[in-house]
Amino acid sequence: EASSVCVEIKDLSFTYPGIDGQPPLGSKPLIHGFSLTLRRGDRCLLIGANGAGIFFVRSYMSLAKSENLLI
Repeated sequence: EASSVCVEIKDLSFTYPGIDGQPPLGSKPLIHGFSLTLRRGDRCLLIGANGAGIFFVRSYMSLAKSENLLI
């Protein structure tokens, strides 16, 4: 049921920016095609190596939840 969705991320991609704020030419996305739907009461554990983008996803989810946004 759509009304119970708290956070929804669809097809998220992320590449660390370079010094100029843009991804370096030829760099591959760290995260590509990530999708996640969390409903009220769900729990989610994100596991990955250091630098894998988990903090970025968690921060993105926190922002979306605080703003009541679907991503």
